[in-house]
Amino acid sequence: KKREKPSSEKQLPPEEAGGMIDDGKEEGVEAGLVQEEEEGGTKLPGEFEDPLKSNENLYTDGVLDEGFGEARVHKPLAHMLQVPKGPFRFGCSSDDIAYRPEREINLKEYYIGEYPITNTHFSRFVEAIGYVTEAEIEQKSWVFGGRIWNRLVELDEDGGEIETIVFEKGNLKEVEGANWRHPYGVGSSIEDCMEHPVVHITLLDALSFVKWRSELSGEIFRLPTEYEWEKAARGEDARLYPWGNEFDLKKCNSFDSPVNGLTSVDAYPDDASPFGMHAMAGTVWEWVAGKEKPLNEEELQAVLQVKERRKFPVLKGGSWMSAPSNLKSYTKVQYPPNMRSNFIGFRCVKEA
Repeated sequence: KKREKPSSEKQLPPEEAGGMIDDGKEEGVEAGLVQEEEEGGTKLPGEFEDPLKSNENLYTDGVLDEGFGEARVHKPLAHMLQVPKGPFRFGCSSDDIAYRPEREINLKEYYIGEYPITNTHFSRFVEAIGYVTEAEIEQKSWVFGGRIWNRLVELDEDGGEIETIVFEKGNLKEVEGANWRHPYGVGSSIEDCMEHPVVHITLLDALSFVKWRSELSGEIFRLPTEYEWEKAARGEDARLYPWGNEFDLKKCNSFDSPVNGLTSVDAYPDDASPFGMHAMAGTVWEWVAGKEKPLNEEELQAVLQVKERRKFPVLKGGSWMSAPSNLKSYTKVQYPPNMRSNFIGFRCVKEA
């Protein structure tokens, strides 16, 4: 059943939204069941199956991507990986005051998506229940246009011209017709980008997806907490990035990447965290829900209505428009719950 237009307030532009804003240059400082026909019969009440479980459509094509080296391995992009119970270091001990102090946190076992949710995954959800995202309802969303080349001409001591090409940040604009099907606006398409992360997703959109996945699978899927997301990204040794303590341009899709746009979630095979998760630095900012523990239904509804900037929900991981400082595993940004853009997505957690 399609949703009615929500009675949420007008989406604020990122520069007015408050919280910690990722500008691509500086680090933030503030801190169920359905019956369905299948081959072999009808699914009966009591028979559960994860709707994203191992299907040929959830495998990469294995094609060699120009600029990425070896062809990608065929594997189910909906795979959930275990994060064992035990301690990890949350926050940081450096001069980054917003994330201090670093402290030890103990978590129970859980599973988290090896990759962010892709267009393939989200399209299955939309087709199953006729879901309409908030960006589609509002018929507009925020689009980051990537980077642009600027030509600067200066005069030397003799009056001659010195031409300099400067690589600068593009504009973030509210674009009519932009949504998950059209990441860069009308004229763009996900037709050949089904293994890209789904984008233009609000917090409500993400919560609706995990609810659907839970109802069909009979298991508890939800968004990760801040603690869960950060442990999955940095492991137990307090590393700065999923792969180690040094930034590596070849291991992520970021503002400095030559790609200048979205890529497949498995485009960087060497970016894995200690527990095996990919695309946890760059690609898309990912919604989380709760800090220390998962939010219950009442708390989730309260977050969806929040208007105080300091209480805006959190996103982790940085995106393809983020500078290296915002890709550190302990960093975060805060946006209004109805914020959506072509640099915002999510991944799932499954309770053990």
